[in-house]
Amino acid sequence: IKKISFIFKRQKILFTAIKKFKQLKMNHVMNKIICLLLSMAFLHTHCVGQIDDNLELTIKKIRAEYNEINKNATLKYKQENLEGRSAEGGVIKKYYDKTILRKAVIIFYGETGKSTIEYYFKNKRLIFSYEKEDRYEAPLFEKNEGKIKTTNINRYYFHDGKLIRWIGSDGKIVDSKFYQKMEKEVQEDLKNYGSLYLNY
Repeated sequence: IKKISFIFKRQKILFTAIKKFKQLKMNHVMNKIICLLLSMAFLHTHCVGQIDDNLELTIKKIRAEYNEINKNATLKYKQENLEGRSAEGGVIKKYYDKTILRKAVIIFYGETGKSTIEYYFKNKRLIFSYEKEDRYEAPLFEKNEGKIKTTNINRYYFHDGKLIRWIGSDGKIVDSKFYQKMEKEVQEDLKNYGSLYLNY
């Protein structure tokens, strides 16, 4: 009986040891998994942060180029009339650095408002577009004609032909899911203005 009891005790000790070993092994595996997940989360955060930093740097460069173009008093410009695109007509002003187009301003006049679109170029590629739409309190030829009631402004930043940021009329960044459609609209507009369609 003592021998059998001893055997049972040994088996119990053995089973306990095996159970603890399995627990330790499982804990070791879980620790590895946790470390791997934490590493992946860190790398994802790091990569996203790096992409955001690169985007902000590109935006900063575009703004610097925008300021440089507007400060350049040596740019030569020529103006053309745009007929048939709005009720009251329109004009386009093209600003050149020698023979290189750097900026174009398009103004459309209407009975109920005025639209202004500015395009900025670098190395024959569009980098920025500024759109401003003014709505009058009353149509032209009526009381309070020409008095602005509302103004909507949109800003578009481009890099390598892609829209990388769109700031809407509310001053907030527009969801990127709308960017592709806007890219096509801008491309079509540039085609419509002839020589503005460079290396978009």
